[in-house]
Amino acid sequence: MRIFQISTLMGTLAALTPVAAAAQGSWTIGIGVSRDAFTGASTDTTTIPGVRVEIAPAPRVAIEIGVGRSAGAWEFGLQIGHASGSLRAKTDALMLEDRTGSVTRWRLSLLAGRRLATFEQLSLLLLAGPAVEHWEMSGIGNQTTFSGRAGLALRIPLGRLSLENNATLGIGGSPFRPSDLPPEAEVRRMLTWSVGAGIRLTL
Repeated sequence: MRIFQISTLMGTLAALTPVAAAAQGSWTIGIGVSRDAFTGASTDTTTIPGVRVEIAPAPRVAIEIGVGRSAGAWEFGLQIGHASGSLRAKTDALMLEDRTGSVTRWRLSLLAGRRLATFEQLSLLLLAGPAVEHWEMSGIGNQTTFSGRAGLALRIPLGRLSLENNATLGIGGSPFRPSDLPPEAEVRRMLTWSVGAGIRLTL
């Protein structure tokens, strides 16, 4: 898969790169895996009369790779991510997933981080920034949206490697266009809940 080829190449280059001077900040590369869940996107009250049905991308595993620059308590990073899954329709009483087609998200995001606290070698960071998300949906069409992300990361350094656990919330546009849905359906803002882990390597 192309994204794993890129991460392998980045890891090879990092192994051949000397350690940067810590006083001047440092470059990092990283890869992360998260479980993304979605709410919002669209609602419909006509499919089941009198019952609100929400249709959104189903929860899925997302992979993200990126580069970053840290200086003191601040850091900035550029990341590209990929996630593929199905659609989910749900009410308060039931859920149904449509796996006959795929819903793929590509995301390019810029994140700024600020260290909030440290405990021995552990660091707690606040992360926030904008993202561009491109959705490809078989049988429906493509849509590009903008979103904002914010969350917390707990980082554990192990020499040049750092382990990270993170939780973020994203708020952005719906992957659906009004023309993609029945006339009675409503396009809504979508929330993305992500919980994941990753590895960073200091160059």
